[in-house]
Amino acid sequence: MELGVNEWWLLKGTGIQKTMKTKYRIAKHGDGTPIKKGDTIAIDVTGILAEDGKEIWRTTGNTHKVDVGRSIVGFDKGCLGMLPTEVRCLLIPPMEGYPVGYETLKIPRGKDLIFE
Repeated sequence: MELGVNEWWLLKGTGIQKTMKTKYRIAKHGDGTPIKKGDTIAIDVTGILAEDGKEIWRTTGNTHKVDVGRSIVGFDKGCLGMLPTEVRCLLIPPMEGYPVGYETLKIPRGKDLIFE
């Protein structure tokens, strides 16, 4: 679900995402055929904690196979339907990100995330 700029910044870091699904805003429009399940895409992503803006990880120049269970749900959902060269900023709630009890690296669980 795409949010307008005003709605996006109202939600950012508020914690009200706990029961919502992943949201996105388009930072740069693309063109071409929309990304679908199973497509392999090139990605440059920065993961940020919504509550304080702290960067928690970054990846550049990697590829990702979309919506095949190899990533967090919110990231896959946010990639579906993107156009080539499009840039999205995703707001991912804990249940579609890293819920409490999900142990991985040093990424905090149960937090709203921003993927840019």
